[in-house]
Amino acid sequence: MTFELDENELEQFEKWKKQLPPFEADVLGEEYCFEYVFYPTGLGTVKKVRRVDGAELDMTNCDEW
Repeated sequence: MTFELDENELEQFEKWKKQLPPFEADVLGEEYCFEYVFYPTGLGTVKKVRRVDGAELDMTNCDEW
């Protein structure tokens, strides 16, 4: 299975990322401080992005299920 963010979700992610408070990156740098989480269910896929400090964006579109 391949999991991807579509164009609208990428725009939503970039907008959310700009609104986050400043973050002190670790040794891996800022580009590796996000975790992309995909949970396939029988109805659709839950999509979330988490920053290592706990900030989370839920991009699950339950309307499409």
